[in-house]
Amino acid sequence: MDLLKQCQQWFEQDEAQKVIDTLEAIPAEERTPELDSELAKAYIAVAHIGEREPFEKALELLAPHEEYFAEDHCWNYRIASAYYFLDEEGPALRYFEKALKARPGDKDTQEYIDDCRRRLSLPRFPKNFRERTQETWAAFSQIEAELRQIIDTDETHQRGEELVEKCGNALKTALCDTSFELGFNGEKYELILSPEGLRSRLFPLVYFQQQATESVREHWNIWVGRQPSRDFMLRAGDIEVRAEDVQMWAEKTEDRRVSLVLCCEKLTPLLKEDTDRVWWALSMLVDQTIGEVSAIAFVAGFDVYAQPKDEPARLLSELPELLQSMGLSLWRDGSDYLENSYLVYELEPVEDPEADWRLDIYTGTCRLPVLINDYLNAQTNTVDEYHKDGIAAGFLLYPLSGFTGEERSKAILDFRDTLRDAILREAGEEAVTFLGGATGLYCGYLDFIAWDLPAVLTAAQAFFEESGLSFAHFHAFRRDVGGVPLLDEKEPEPDIHEETGSLLSAEDIATLESFDEGVSGYFGRMLQWLENFIKNGVEEGRFSEKQAHQDLQIALWYAFACNNLDDYIHYYQAAEWMKDSEKNAAGCATWYYRYSVALMYCGRLEEALEYAERGALEEPDYPWIWLQLGKLRAHLGDQAGALDAVKQGLKLEPGDYEFMTLQQEIKAGATLEQMENHWIDPNADQALQQGLGEDIDDKQRALACIRVDEAGLAAFYELFGPERYGYKKNSPCCEFQYPVKEHLVELSFRMNEAGLSKMGTDWLRQLKEQLDSGEWLNHTREGESEGTLAAVLVDQTCRISLVYQQPGDDQYFQIFLNPDGTKADAIWSSTENNKPEIYTEEEMSAIEEHIKNTFGEFENVFHELVSPDIHVDICVVPPSEERSYYTLVTMGMGAHRMNVPEELAEYKLERAELVIALPTDWKLDEESLKDERWYWPIGLLKVLARLPIAEDTWLGFGHTMDKQSPFSENTTLCGALLVGPQDVVWKGGEVCVLPSGQEVNFYQVIPLYRNELKYKLEHDADALLEKMAGISFVVNPTRQNAITRGTLAEEEFTGDMDDAAWHLESIREKGLPVDEINACNHMAIYLRWCMEHDLMSVEFMERYWEQVQPFMADLSRADLRGFIRDQLNGQLFGALFNKEGAAFAGYYYGEADSPYFPSDIDNYALEYFGSEQYYSDKFQDEAYLFIPFDEDYYQAMAKVMEKRFVNWQGQSFDEATLEPSDLAEAMMKYLNCECTYFPSMTDDDPIMSAYNYAKRESIKEGFVPVLIKADDETLWECLIMNSDPNSEGGDDYAFDPDKVAAYRKKMLSAPIKNSKAVLEEMIGQRKEEAEDDELDWDEEILGEMEGGYDNRRFSSYWNSDNHMTYPLILAKIPVKNPWEIFAWLPFGGWNECPNTPELMAVAKYWFEQHGAVPAAMTHDELEFLLPASVPQEKAMNAALEQYGFCPDVIDQAPEEATVGSLADMLRQSIVWYFWWD
Repeated sequence: MDLLKQCQQWFEQDEAQKVIDTLEAIPAEERTPELDSELAKAYIAVAHIGEREPFEKALELLAPHEEYFAEDHCWNYRIASAYYFLDEEGPALRYFEKALKARPGDKDTQEYIDDCRRRLSLPRFPKNFRERTQETWAAFSQIEAELRQIIDTDETHQRGEELVEKCGNALKTALCDTSFELGFNGEKYELILSPEGLRSRLFPLVYFQQQATESVREHWNIWVGRQPSRDFMLRAGDIEVRAEDVQMWAEKTEDRRVSLVLCCEKLTPLLKEDTDRVWWALSMLVDQTIGEVSAIAFVAGFDVYAQPKDEPARLLSELPELLQSMGLSLWRDGSDYLENSYLVYELEPVEDPEADWRLDIYTGTCRLPVLINDYLNAQTNTVDEYHKDGIAAGFLLYPLSGFTGEERSKAILDFRDTLRDAILREAGEEAVTFLGGATGLYCGYLDFIAWDLPAVLTAAQAFFEESGLSFAHFHAFRRDVGGVPLLDEKEPEPDIHEETGSLLSAEDIATLESFDEGVSGYFGRMLQWLENFIKNGVEEGRFSEKQAHQDLQIALWYAFACNNLDDYIHYYQAAEWMKDSEKNAAGCATWYYRYSVALMYCGRLEEALEYAERGALEEPDYPWIWLQLGKLRAHLGDQAGALDAVKQGLKLEPGDYEFMTLQQEIKAGATLEQMENHWIDPNADQALQQGLGEDIDDKQRALACIRVDEAGLAAFYELFGPERYGYKKNSPCCEFQYPVKEHLVELSFRMNEAGLSKMGTDWLRQLKEQLDSGEWLNHTREGESEGTLAAVLVDQTCRISLVYQQPGDDQYFQIFLNPDGTKADAIWSSTENNKPEIYTEEEMSAIEEHIKNTFGEFENVFHELVSPDIHVDICVVPPSEERSYYTLVTMGMGAHRMNVPEELAEYKLERAELVIALPTDWKLDEESLKDERWYWPIGLLKVLARLPIAEDTWLGFGHTMDKQSPFSENTTLCGALLVGPQDVVWKGGEVCVLPSGQEVNFYQVIPLYRNELKYKLEHDADALLEKMAGISFVVNPTRQNAITRGTLAEEEFTGDMDDAAWHLESIREKGLPVDEINACNHMAIYLRWCMEHDLMSVEFMERYWEQVQPFMADLSRADLRGFIRDQLNGQLFGALFNKEGAAFAGYYYGEADSPYFPSDIDNYALEYFGSEQYYSDKFQDEAYLFIPFDEDYYQAMAKVMEKRFVNWQGQSFDEATLEPSDLAEAMMKYLNCECTYFPSMTDDDPIMSAYNYAKRESIKEGFVPVLIKADDETLWECLIMNSDPNSEGGDDYAFDPDKVAAYRKKMLSAPIKNSKAVLEEMIGQRKEEAEDDELDWDEEILGEMEGGYDNRRFSSYWNSDNHMTYPLILAKIPVKNPWEIFAWLPFGGWNECPNTPELMAVAKYWFEQHGAVPAAMTHDELEFLLPASVPQEKAMNAALEQYGFCPDVIDQAPEEATVGSLADMLRQSIVWYFWWD
């Protein structure tokens, strides 16, 4: 017997130790890979759970033979097992998956895979890294004095190994595999933890460093990364090497790092003998020259040369100076580097909402890019390394659908920051390090490394539960595992129909009833209708699947359909479905009857009787429950009870055929199958009893599944021994993994054991013989690759299905065999038919006729020569009198039926053809079409026509395609949008009805620019089409851009924007103590932002490439001020930018309008310095020149610019309001001060920016800015009523300016009323009203301080009908104090709205108490703006004052509104809103 066979025998005898003893006696170099694998298996076999050494030994034996055993199931299974029991589920999963690929269908392997994924989706560690770190520092504290003593006394360095071992043993509790150094710097002892060149290792080491105890820090410096040492000397044998001995050639990389070539002639002799040692030595020298952290940050890599290069060299010791000359500061410690190493990234998002998490991301920040890249590439090396140390790297995700409005981007970031802060607050900084976050089309993401994952997830879950979000998940940075719900999707409020008490309406039930046509009812259609109803309802959010399962009416109809289909699988379906609705079945015997029947046909007879008995108690007047009860009682030996059940049934249904028949059978002692072998209809039943009728065989097969034939089942067990192969029974089928020539095949009997017991022993024996022969193991279809048997499916008719797997993912074919083993005609294959899909002749005629009728006659057709999937010809309809353009129409795309979602099936969208329009001068001759400039529209049609096949998707109205790059060199168009056909001759031309009644939809293809495509994705097709109004659908490679042609934008702006000379003049004339380069500060910010957002012209990039290239590598470190001064002569002008950039510049930097970039700079200066310093003599109105030019300044302004840019892209104006109306003109004349008119617009950014600029200017210039609704007739009447009461007003809006001026003077000169007294009187009135209305003041009026919300935006000027602003006037009211604006705008004095003296008194008090300033006004609305929200302790008093001042804010608010809820809002808000009815 050879050794391998002997080992196998020992394994079968559970004597694995003999294998170990025998194989370990053989020298390692003499053992074959097979013997090493068997030895590893033995170590795994003798190991105990929790014991590490045998599993580590197994890994040591297996790892060297990976290439040799790459495709071997056993080797992969063994190495996976070793990793698994070492709690390294990441690599275990990879190898288990390889093992499964080598042996498809192996259930043990699959179970391990499932368990690994479960464990990896929510990592649980015996001790997490936080705990390990605490234990490690405690252990280090115990030995650190001994370590110091060894360092002090070991003058001859004899105890180095002992020192390293002692320290290593203490550290390994936290850090399984880390490199470290120990030393003394003359003052303190040093422990240096090396990340070994890996950025990913910096994070745990920095965390570990920061947790060091005070007792340790007293004596020790803990460093992450080797520190720079100019005098460092390395000894390699007898050779001493310093940085000065190494020649260096450095090449700068695009990301502002360096790639090095190193040559050390001292080490050249060693290169051939020990290359690795030389590399290590030079790597160590680089680390010691600039520090290990700086090496990670700045050295992209290095190569080692044996001989110097011909080029001039520098010395390695000069590397620090080289890096500093590049503007790079060396990092001394890992923590500083990590805190300043955020990277911004952009991705092309996947639009499919069902795609994996994170694939929808389009922008994000990160500190550890390898995690992002690994996840996207389905790699897990980094997270596997972390996992070994009890560290979990993952992200939180949550939906963004609730974030809307102009501040959406800011709100998303604010929410992410709030989530991060909440976790830090609750879990503590010791539990987590945050890495960044990302924004996707559908979800937001917060990335982190968890040192204590349970603490992080507990804090996150608590936050999410209060967030109002619909769901939230934790997901590890692993693509191959699932997420962990922290907040389950909230179930929708189900739409229960009052007349039915169900999710089914009366109409739905009528539809279901229409399927029931007695014996030949369409029960399959009924079941399909129900399943579609449930699927659509769940997808549309009308109810959840759980709610559908619990709905009584659905359960009754579901069971009715399944039971009447009368086969085992459908009875099983009914039984599984019914259980969930039991709690709603009280009093409904029908439910108990149908459930009992389903249970009975599944062989669960005792349960069936139990539910029949309960049904008779719930509703004794339901006759058919007695029928079921009679059969089951009789079968289980209670004949008297059975006859009594029949008696009860006959009382309810006298003379009924079924009851009368059952009574006779009970008395005759019939079996349960005999009692069930009937039809309801007497005539049909008579045919059944005579062995006649179409369904007789189906009936017998259903009956066969009620009771087990014990002898038949025993024969099956004896033949197949299924219990040895992971046998699963009755769930619903009976299946196990059966070995066919040592290849495991899934053998599935599509029935329960009752049905299986009646298959016949002889036939089962024949089946086994066929399997054992191996005859079915492999099969090759003509023209295809060989398939290996994966499954054998057997149904009750003894028909067999053989399922074969072919090489490649999901490639199968299926062969069907008759009961005698001969092949049936049918065959199924997952491989698509190689012949192209084409229209029938009749369909093609219909399509051609439709094109002629809709688009015009055509003679020229571009025929397709090669058609692998569909045959797409393109018809060319020439220009005509009606159409001054070519129309190109596809013909053949619609032969393929697209994969349209089921919920859209009724719209018949499965087939489509495409249309594109080209100008009359477009060249379509054969020679021209060889040039991409003329061919690309045809290529676009062909790509789009095949997209549904390539992606198994569909195209329809509003769908877009992104080519990622311009269609050709003469255009920047790069995407396409599908809309309805344009300019068609006859109505209805968008659909062609085929002879079969099927429909083909025609869509116009509109090419798009990049930002148009982006705008559509952020909004929708209708929004983009509104922006494109007036742009022709005929292709024009250089057409206007719909996004940059805004009403207030100058698309071809080329003028001057700014000149440093203007600012230098201020610096010099005023003698400002600032560096003159500061004149370029704000211009450098604008230029950098535009460069980062690809808004610069090609000419700019080409002309200044040499100067700009160093900046582009890392704009975050770029100082563009010198470039602007020296290369651009201190100027910014429109020609520097591309088309979009110039248009934006014209909007934002062209004229001193709003928004205006220099004004935003001034606003930031005010915010940065504060009001007192900003307006001081020190700055002389030039505060912006004193702002420190740093990254904080840039990032703050970048956020402002991003907001302005987004607003500009999405802005639309109501053209009817572009000019002020007569009333608006009159209003501005009445105001008699500086006014700015704003038309109606979709985004109020220009309005709010102008208001904020005015606020800043008002301090110096002495006015109060107010936003006033311009076209408010009632406001006009109120103003005139108070200030010029004798005026008739009328249609011409006349008034007496002198009387208005006199009124204002009178109000301004009158003493202000006692504010407190005015408010107390108002509050007293409210108390009297409450008493008159018999309301409890404390409970019903005051209430509790809860239920409020954060109000930070004006709402009075928004028109809810069109979601645009009303036309507005920004008036700079020439008064000194904010409360005096009511003398200028006396809008009150009617109903409960206070009069002018009262308004002034209250406004004065609120300004003095809270800084509240009247800011926006309509005839019945008034809004105040505050510098900060009211403190909680003052909120209740302020809310009570507001209730006195304006009772309608509570009395006419929702029923739950109280003074307390208003107070809760005030403590969170900076805008106060009042409205009087």
